[in-house]
This record gives sequence, C-alpha cells and structure tokens, in this order.
Amino acid sequence: MSRYESTGGTLAWAIYCLAKHQDTQVKLRQELAQARNGRETIDEKVYEKLPLLNAVVMEVTRLYPAFSLLLRKAIRETTINGRIIPRGTYVGLCPHAINYAEHLWGPDADKFKPDRWISESDLSSPDQSGGAPSPICMFSFFYGARSCVGRALALAQMKRQLAVLVERYHLLRVDEKYDPRPSGLFATSPPHDLQIKFTKISG
Repeated sequence: MSRYESTGGTLAWAIYCLAKHQDTQVKLRQELAQARNGRETIDEKVYEKLPLLNAVVMEVTRLYPAFSLLLRKAIRETTINGRIIPRGTYVGLCPHAINYAEHLWGPDADKFKPDRWISESDLSSPDQSGGAPSPICMFSFFYGARSCVGRALALAQMKRQLAVLVERYHLLRVDEKYDPRPSGLFATSPPHDLQIKFTKISG
C-alpha cells in the first residue's frame, strides 16, 4: 500500500465519521467558514491552527490506522515486560490494539471523540498526545527514528482535502445501520461497500 492509498483510505474514514457525527460536521463547517472570513481561500498557515480540523484528522487516524501490523527486528538483546527478546527476533506491533487501549486512552477509547485532541489552554496549539499519557501512544505512524517519513505530508493533505469537501458538501450516510469495518490483513482500507451521500451546499 502506497502513502497515497493509505492517505486516501484514512480520508474516506474521515468522511464516514463526519457523516455519522453530524454535530461535528456542522461545527467543522463553521470553523472553516470563520477561518475563510469571506476570502476566496484559506491561508495555508491557518490550516495547521484550526483546532477541530486537526482534531478530526488525528482522531480518525487513531481509530483507523492504515496498517494493522508493524514488524521490527531487535538489533540487540532486550526485554519486553520482563521477557527476554534475543537479538534478531522479529517483534510484531499492533497499532490498532495500542490506539484502542483503555488504560492509555480512557474508557471511551473506541469512540470518535475529536475533543481529546483539543488543548483547552491553547486552541491554536493541538494537544499532541490526545489526552493519552504520551504522544507515543498514538501508534498509527509508529514512533521514533523508524516512524513514517510521510506523516507530516499525509496529515497536511488530509486536512486540506477534508476542508474542501466539508465546505462544499453535506455528508450523510446512505445506511445508518451499517457498521463498516476495516478490511485487509497488514494494510487496511475501508470496505468497498461503504457509501456516503454528498449533497452540494448552495451558495
């Protein structure tokens, strides 16, 4: 799966989440309208300072990591939770399990809650940890020296693409009872039968 496919898949999940959570969609549209303030375009630097836009993208990325399994090889003998891991051993890491861990994210870890990424003390500076004990708890891009090199670009693309869609269209689920689940083994994507209705916003 290329960076563009994984970004596209996450964007599709973002569209679904906004279609499901109409209150968040309305608030995001209001935030974008305020940022535009009658201008033809939103200044590029402003995108990174919009608290709800950033929060929605981060929360969707947490809930729907593009990769369900990451393999890392131990370059030296180490231990994990007291168990010896010999040098050369491959260790499987599951972003989904970490991103949904209640001891890290709270009892609502499985819920779409963008507010967890909004810093009450400074709205222009996103909460980098999402309320978790550390930013490392957000495992969708892995972490450290071997983290995803395309993270910044992927997040920037999604913010701008989602902003355009929300400003121009009202998003609505076709089947409100349908509960879509990610498909795929190592690289995941939205199911092919996920349907969202786009209604152009007049004016």
